[in-house]
Amino acid sequence: MWGINGESCLLKLHDFPLIQRLVQDPMHILLEGVVPHDMSLLLYKVAFVAQLCTEKELNLLITGFPYSYLHVHSVPVPLDKGSI
Repeated sequence: MWGINGESCLLKLHDFPLIQRLVQDPMHILLEGVVPHDMSLLLYKVAFVAQLCTEKELNLLITGFPYSYLHVHSVPVPLDKGSI
């Protein structure tokens, strides 16, 4: 139903490099890779290196955030220094 599930009609075009000409998908590149990694580094530095807030305060913000019904299954777990 989703994703690439058949041959592209662009393959019928002569000299069309399919992989080089298609637009990248920023959701998969950023939201499933770069952003979570950078956010974990930022939270680590805020809570444990610079000590701008305590681990308890940060966990209260994470668990108390009003997530939408779309995110109830992907709510982040509380921050733990050992898991970073």
